[in-house]
Amino acid sequence: MTGEPDLTIAGLRIWVHGRQFPELMDDWDGNWLVISAQCIAEGAQIFVRGPILHLSEVSCFLKACEAMYETLQGSASFPCMEPNLRVQLEAKAHGHIFLTIDITPDHLSQWHKFEFQADQTFLPTIIAGCKNLLKDYPLRGVLNIPNNDKGSKRLRSDNPATKSRFRGITLRLFRCVVGCCLRSRVHRKSEAKSSQQVLSEYRLDLTEETQGP
Repeated sequence: MTGEPDLTIAGLRIWVHGRQFPELMDDWDGNWLVISAQCIAEGAQIFVRGPILHLSEVSCFLKACEAMYETLQGSASFPCMEPNLRVQLEAKAHGHIFLTIDITPDHLSQWHKFEFQADQTFLPTIIAGCKNLLKDYPLRGVLNIPNNDKGSKRLRSDNPATKSRFRGITLRLFRCVVGCCLRSRVHRKSEAKSSQQVLSEYRLDLTEETQGP
């Protein structure tokens, strides 16, 4: 990637290319951003691109980082609905911060985790980056839980924007669940294979000791 990133979090750099649906003004489809994200550490570099960041996630992350900077306690995370990217910050003693970044271009077949350590002095840069991002791409619509006001046209179940929103939520949740199940299955197979290898080696040792020289 060229040019300065819009947001930097330790070894993670994020470039925003624009809204996925610039013509839509609702709070769901209207707030998805097309981004490129790159995480770099010693000997490793992972790159992802696509509509994988929602502006509501940026807003939540900003508030959590501001609270952490004020109290030097707690945690802050990108609660990404897409499985391609996740960022977790945890405040430790003496102002230290532990960062975990999960990033993958294909959540069905691979996953990558990076861990970084920093201190509270890098939080203002993240806060400023989130504020600038929300300034360039303001939140559209009203991001809240629908109330029971049947007279509200925007929240009626037959409103196309509402249907589109919940279809998108359902699809993304389904993809996350499938990815987690596949990763768990691969992990269990790996553990089972390792156990069988250990048992085979143990049996071979017993056979050699029984036969003797």
